[in-house]
Amino acid sequence: MDSIPSNLTGRQIGRYEVGRLIGRGGMGAVYLGLDPFLGRKVALKFLASSMIAKEIARERFFREARAIARLEHPNIVRIYEAADDPHLPFIAMEFVDGVDAKSLVKSRPPLAQAVHVMAQVFAGLAVAHEHGVVHRDVKPANVLVTEDGTAKLIDFGLARLTGDDSDLTRGQVFGTLAYMSPEQMKDSGTADYRTDIYAAGAMLFQFVTGNPPFAGATLAELMVKIVNEPVPDPIFMAPDCPPDVASLILRCLAKAPEDRPGSARPLAAELFEILERLTNPGRYGKAPVAEPPVVPPPLPPAPSEALRDQGSNPRHSSPDVLSLPLVELGPLRNPRDSFDAPPERSSPVQAGAGGGFRVSTVFLIVGSVIATVASFWISYSLFRRVQVKAPTDLNGPADARPAPSISPTTVPKAGTRLVAVSPPPGKTRLTLAAGESFRFRVDVTGNPAPRPRWRLNDAPVADGPEYVYNSATAGHRDLVSVSVGDEAVGAGTVLIWYVTAPR
Repeated sequence: MDSIPSNLTGRQIGRYEVGRLIGRGGMGAVYLGLDPFLGRKVALKFLASSMIAKEIARERFFREARAIARLEHPNIVRIYEAADDPHLPFIAMEFVDGVDAKSLVKSRPPLAQAVHVMAQVFAGLAVAHEHGVVHRDVKPANVLVTEDGTAKLIDFGLARLTGDDSDLTRGQVFGTLAYMSPEQMKDSGTADYRTDIYAAGAMLFQFVTGNPPFAGATLAELMVKIVNEPVPDPIFMAPDCPPDVASLILRCLAKAPEDRPGSARPLAAELFEILERLTNPGRYGKAPVAEPPVVPPPLPPAPSEALRDQGSNPRHSSPDVLSLPLVELGPLRNPRDSFDAPPERSSPVQAGAGGGFRVSTVFLIVGSVIATVASFWISYSLFRRVQVKAPTDLNGPADARPAPSISPTTVPKAGTRLVAVSPPPGKTRLTLAAGESFRFRVDVTGNPAPRPRWRLNDAPVADGPEYVYNSATAGHRDLVSVSVGDEAVGAGTVLIWYVTAPR
C-alpha cells in the first residue's frame, strides 16, 4: 500500500495544522492536528494514497464518519468534520489522550480496572446498537483509555448501518480473527449487534486470563477452534476470577447468536454492579466466615503415667526438649540375699546396728554413683539438645551465624525476578522539556535472566536493562514500555510509563 505522504507534518490541511504521526492502519494513517481557531487538538485520519481512486475504499472511509455522526456518548469518539477532497480526503475526530486497551491488557491490570473499562465498552456498544450501528471490529486496539480511566470506542471503518443496503462487506470476511464470532467468519455482511457482544466478551476474557479465548498455530486452526471447540472456563485459567464475571463472559461467547444476551445495555449495568462490589465491599457486607471449631486441649496424663513418660523431671515434658529415659534397674533382692552372711538370726540390735547398716551404706554408695552418672548424662544430653534446637540469633553479627549446609542438587532453579525498576512504572508521569533525556532502567535476575525489550509507543527501540529516552520536540506525549519474559504465553511482565513534553 502506498503510504500517506511523509510531508504532511507541518502542513495546513483545511483549517487544521498537521502535527506528528500517531499511527497507521489498513486504510490510511492518523496524525495529530490542531484547530487554531478553537484552540483544541484533533485526530486527523487520512485515506491512503493508493485507496483514494477506489470508490469502494472511499465509501468505506466516509461510512465511518457517518456512523460516528449518529452517536453522541462519552464512551464513543466524537467526529468534528469529514472532507471529501478528491486529492486528500480526511476525517477530523476527537483526539483521545491515552493508551489503547491492547497495551493495558499486556500489563495485566487489576480486575476492578478491567471491569471498569469493559463496562464502558458495553455502554458505548449499547448506544451504537440502539442507533443502528454495528461496529464489527471490537478489539483492544480499538479502545482507547484516558488517564482518568475513561474508555472510548474508535475505528468504525467496518461499521454496518441499519437502513443502508449498500453493504460493502457482504460475502467477505473482515475483522480481527481472535475476536470474531463464528457467524462473522462465514460472512461479515450478515453479522449483527450480537457479534459485537461476542467480541467484547472475548476482550473481557483476555483482560481476566491474559489471553484470548482461543489460540492456534495457523489461521485455519484458530478458525476451526472458534467455530467448533467449547469456550474455556475463565476460572480454570484464572482461579481468582469471580463467578459472576466468568458467567457473563461465557454468556457473551456462546456459539449461536441467539444464545447470547439480547442487548449490551444490561451487560454494562451488570459490570458496573460488579465494579461497585469490587471497589466498595463494605457497602454490601461480607459473607459469613465459618469459624474453625474450638478443640479443647488434651487432658494431662495421670501422675504415674507422666512420671513414666517424662523420667524423673516433669518439667521436661515439652516435645521440644529431650525426655529422660526410664532406667530399668531390675528387682531388688533382700539385703540378706546379697551377701554371704551367716544364716543365723541376728538380734534386733545387731540387725539395726550391724548388718543392716552395712547394707544401707553399700546401697547408698551405689545409688550415689548411679545418680551422679545419670545426672551427668542428662545434663550433657539436655545441653546438646538445647544447642541443636536453639534458633539462630539473627540480630547478632553475620559471621557469628552458622552457614547453612545446602547440597547443590537441592538448590531450585531461580525464576525471573525484578530487582530494581527506575522510575516506578504504572501511573508515573515524566515531564521533560524539548532536548532533554531520561534514562530508564530495569534490573532482572533469573536462571537464565531474560533480556528486557523496550518499546516507544508500541514500536521496538532497545534491548537490555537500560533505555535512554530523548525528548526531541515539544508538544507531545509518549508511552514508554518494557517487556520482561515471554508475555505471549502469560509468563512475562510489561511495565509502562507516560512521558509528556509540553509546549
